[in-house]
Parts: sequence; C-alpha cells; structure tokens
Amino acid sequence: MRYFISDTHYIGGDYQSDNILNWERNQFSNKEEHNAAIDKMFYNLVKKIKPGDEVYHLGDIGNPVYMSFINSLINKKDGRSILVMGNHDRHEDIEYLRTIFDIVYPYPVYLSNKLVISHHPVNVWPSQLNVHGHLHGLKLNSPNHICCSINDVGYKPISDKQIAAAFSKLPKFSTRFLEEPWANMYQVISRETDSLIVDENKVIDISATKAYRKAINYKGK
Repeated sequence: MRYFISDTHYIGGDYQSDNILNWERNQFSNKEEHNAAIDKMFYNLVKKIKPGDEVYHLGDIGNPVYMSFINSLINKKDGRSILVMGNHDRHEDIEYLRTIFDIVYPYPVYLSNKLVISHHPVNVWPSQLNVHGHLHGLKLNSPNHICCSINDVGYKPISDKQIAAAFSKLPKFSTRFLEEPWANMYQVISRETDSLIVDENKVIDISATKAYRKAINYKGK
C-alpha cells in the first residue's frame, strides 16, 4: 500500500512561522498543539503500515527534525519513506533530508505512465492523475488532480484506494496509434499519408482516419 501526505509544516526553529496557525490552522492554540496533532496522524498511520508499504511526503515538511523520528518508526515496520520536495523545503538541506528519508526527489516523479506525484500541481493528460500538495484550502476543478495537503484531507493520508477510485473515472490510458492522449496534436512531417486523412497543414483528422482505415481493413500503424 502507498500513502500520500503533504504540507505538514512542522513549526520549530526557523523552518516554519507559527503564522500558519492564524491564517489556516486556527483550530490549534499554539505550535505545540499543532505539531502534536501531526504526530498523532503519523502514529495512526504507522499502526497500519505493513512490510513493503510506502509513505510519500509531497513537500513542505517544516522542521525536518520531526520527520526523523516519524521515519524511524516507518522503517521499523519495514516500510519506506519518500520525499518530493516542496517550495518551502530547503535545497541546501537535501543531503540531510537524505539521511531521514529513504528517497528524496527535488522534482515531480512518474510512479507509472498514469500517475504523477508532485508538490505543486502539474499538467497531465486526460487519462493521467496527479497527486500533489501546496493548495492550502483550495482545490482544482479537475478529475485529474488530488490534493493531499493535510489540512484539506482531514489530517489523514490518502492511499491507493482513493487513487484507484479516481482512476475509475478517467479515460483509459493507451499508447496505440491515434488513441494516445496526444493524438490530437499529430502533424505529419516525413511519413507517407496514404493511410491517413490530413488537412492542408498535414494535421491528422483522427475520426476520419479511423473510419477510412476500418473501411480498407488497414493493419499497419
């Protein structure tokens, strides 16, 4: 099982201002209460972890010292912790972060040809899903995006179950010619067009080409 969470913003030292308690997390009266609530979230998660499970933190940790202890608990359960860095995570800390997390990515990552994880939302094809953080009280009006910022998911990580449910509502991903998500952008530059219906700019008319190929029982690409 994979679990996804982001934007913990642990308050401590000079990593995170407690101003976040005023504009977003005002259910907490002080930073100690805030940090303790996030700890509790992770403790509850660790109880569920089985060998081979993975916990993805999609950026904006806050003070990473807090994650050092949490990740030690994850590792004791034979789970793995992965960080995709956010805009508030310091790149000068990357080597330190690599002593805490099993893997650290400073950029978005494709977990499959259909699933992209990132801190900021990224553009994806209609058949792909982007799990991200960063939005803090906002959401994208898009079936292709899931925000896992803790304050937006009730301080509970999302899992593969929610991701599978989201995929069930998306079109099937295909790399078959003329069925790819990028098929509507094809423009012929050097190949023969005998089996393709193209306009004056050599842009392929997908519907017409499929109908023509079906009519002539075309077997090639």
